[in-house]
Amino acid sequence: MRPNLTTTAATPGARTKFALTARACHRARPFFPHRFRSRAAQGPPNAADYRPGGRSHMNLFDTTQLGLQSAISGAGMRQATIAGNIANANTPGYQRKDVDFHTTLRNALASDTPMDAVKTAAFSPATDTTGPMRADGNGVDIDIESATMASSALEYETLVAVYTGRTDVMRSAIGV
Repeated sequence: MRPNLTTTAATPGARTKFALTARACHRARPFFPHRFRSRAAQGPPNAADYRPGGRSHMNLFDTTQLGLQSAISGAGMRQATIAGNIANANTPGYQRKDVDFHTTLRNALASDTPMDAVKTAAFSPATDTTGPMRADGNGVDIDIESATMASSALEYETLVAVYTGRTDVMRSAIGV
């Protein structure tokens, strides 16, 4: 159904007058119900929903995406630490080190505010003194480190593949 328009032009240079019926006017502009409610009915504004300047924002990344980013960071740090262990396999007195990012992420995701906890999760190498020691005080077994390196590399590749898949879905949704 077309809007009911009436035009009036007295002279060729005169302005055109448009009159829209209520039904046509309703279709001509988008309907925003929050604009018609009173301020009291809307409730107080939530400061977390707005950025400075009055622009609202939305988190593009959810807790899962941030967790994947942190897990990739932790797996990369673990790879570097294991590489350091292999490099120091013959260094007397060197103690094996490892990065336990699984426990850190598990605790962050179980917290009251998982998104903030995952964003601030920090990983650091810790010395592992539970393994066997050689006579020279070195605690690195090259066979165990090689197997751990292969397992960690597979875990890293899996995390990157999942992250890439999720990012591709977002790019497709955006149209990029």
